[in-house]
Amino acid sequence: MDYELVPLSGDAVTGGGLNSTGVTGSLFGTAGASDGGASGAGNSSTSTTGEAPGGSGGSDGIGGSGGAGGTTDASGAGGSSSTTAVTTGSDDVTCDGLDDDDDGELDEDYVGSASACGMGACQSTGLLRCVAGSEVDDCVPGSPASTQDGPAINGIDDDCDGQVDEDAAACDTTPRAFLPGEHLGLEVPANCSQATVRLWGGAGASGEPEGVLFQLGGRGGAGGYAEAAFAVSGTLDLYVGGGADRGCNLAGGVAGPLMAGGGTGNSDEGAHGGDELVVGGGSGALPASASPGGNGHYGGGGGGEGDAVMGLSGRGGGGGAASYLLVDGTLVALAGGGGGGGGAASILLVVGVPGGDGGQGCAGDGEVADASGGGGGGGGVCIGDVTQQGNDGTPFDAASLPSGQAAGGAGSCSSGGGGYAIVTFST
Repeated sequence: MDYELVPLSGDAVTGGGLNSTGVTGSLFGTAGASDGGASGAGNSSTSTTGEAPGGSGGSDGIGGSGGAGGTTDASGAGGSSSTTAVTTGSDDVTCDGLDDDDDGELDEDYVGSASACGMGACQSTGLLRCVAGSEVDDCVPGSPASTQDGPAINGIDDDCDGQVDEDAAACDTTPRAFLPGEHLGLEVPANCSQATVRLWGGAGASGEPEGVLFQLGGRGGAGGYAEAAFAVSGTLDLYVGGGADRGCNLAGGVAGPLMAGGGTGNSDEGAHGGDELVVGGGSGALPASASPGGNGHYGGGGGGEGDAVMGLSGRGGGGGAASYLLVDGTLVALAGGGGGGGGAASILLVVGVPGGDGGQGCAGDGEVADASGGGGGGGGVCIGDVTQQGNDGTPFDAASLPSGQAAGGAGSCSSGGGGYAIVTFST
């Protein structure tokens, strides 16, 4: 609001005294100048017979003193100076209870502003208003719907205490282990949103030995390894593949919807993986005369039978089944099964020749040990963020597994170790 001093003229006050004949004397005070200049002089009264008192001084002018009283007979008192301010503002936007623009209204141009109050779920909005010259905030915080901020983690301060999810249970990050079998609809611990799965496929069985010198069949291949991290959403179905059972020609089971069982060794070419597809799995060994091992797909291929020369033919070992995880039916990770070992053979019932070793899971190829021995089956494919083959029947990271798990069979139709899975949840 702007102010300026405006000079105004003071009206002279008429003073009077009666003479002996009743004639009225008069005087006029002159208004003081706006700059506080000298007072004007009042006219003296006149009397014919007696003395009349002098007239009163002129009234105060703005910024100057009033005129002096009459000088005959008695002097009137001079007026005092005055400096009254006059406002010239054009609006009244300040909430102060004053009529800043002299229009007869108080604070009529004040404009309220938005306000906020409360914390977390209790946050609210309001408006600053001008009431009787003071700003008043009409924002009222909401009431908390709960006295605890949990048990679910939702990123909201539910109890309005300035902390977020402080009462929620922490995600249980204890690793969970699973043996061969179907584990459908895995339970996800509270407040976990991520998970990592580590899978080992089932291993292949060894081939059958033959001959007086007891030449062994080929060793079974180790189950492959696959690892993947994923967001927890939807249904988690885990299938842990079995190793090839003891007894030649018996393949690893637990195929699940992907038909990921191992191949069965037989007297001809050896079986392919349980889905009977050849897509990226290890190739079965192809000896010159004996039966080749089956090719792996998801499951390991079965070992081939040996080719006896006036002797006996050993049967090939079965391939291991794959292990895999589906989230809402979508494949997340898969560890292929190990291939079965090829069967040995005897020549003239005395001299024995060995069978070829089965391929390692993750697409390892089967081997040929002798032209008359059965070929090893191929290992199944692996799918995941990380995949890794075993070595010579020993699975990758065997220290994380129970003894013998996912390890290839060695000996006379020895079974392959079953698959394994470890699932770890996190936030």
